[in-house]
Amino acid sequence: DAIPAEISIPSTSFELPYSLAEFFLDGIPHRMPPGNLVKLFISALSSYPKTFIRLNSLSPHIRDCIHEQLFLISQFKKSPRITNTIRTMMEYKSPIYLVAREWIEMEPEMEFRCFIYKTTMTAISQYYSIDLPQEKKEEVRKAIMEFWSANKDSIPYEDCVMDVVVDASDKVRIIEFGPFGIDLNAGSCSYNWLQDAHILYGARCKIPDIR
Repeated sequence: DAIPAEISIPSTSFELPYSLAEFFLDGIPHRMPPGNLVKLFISALSSYPKTFIRLNSLSPHIRDCIHEQLFLISQFKKSPRITNTIRTMMEYKSPIYLVAREWIEMEPEMEFRCFIYKTTMTAISQYYSIDLPQEKKEEVRKAIMEFWSANKDSIPYEDCVMDVVVDASDKVRIIEFGPFGIDLNAGSCSYNWLQDAHILYGARCKIPDIR
């Protein structure tokens, strides 16, 4: 099911055929990409006035808005996260997509990862290790809890991590979703999947932990 546009950052998907994805796995760092791959990245980058590109399953952890397709392709090729994921998805014959997302300016300290287990939000973590005052964290927790209470029926996942950004007016918007659990490729940020399992898998909790 589609996530309502008003609660998420707009995005558009472009299928990445295996024949083009293989370019990222050839181990030749300075090889020119095939023309069809360049055209695909040009199309993706043209989706919005400013565009952020990621795979359907994860991002390359590029913090800047990159407009030049050859440089962006080179960054994808240098990213072990990207190459390892492409290799795994091809091994399991899973479809691969480039996801073009509208670029929005955000304060790094206001990006959060929310942990959802059995449709319950169990924990919230700052995505980056930038300390916020506890008072601000409480404001963020309240804003995210209100957002989740109002919109959780629109979320088609029972277990997931949900990355969000909170703006200066405490408006919450979804950035992306990822898989939940130690065996999958989403990180646990300020938590540890094993040591904090009692928190992250606390399906009966009423107030999510925040760090």
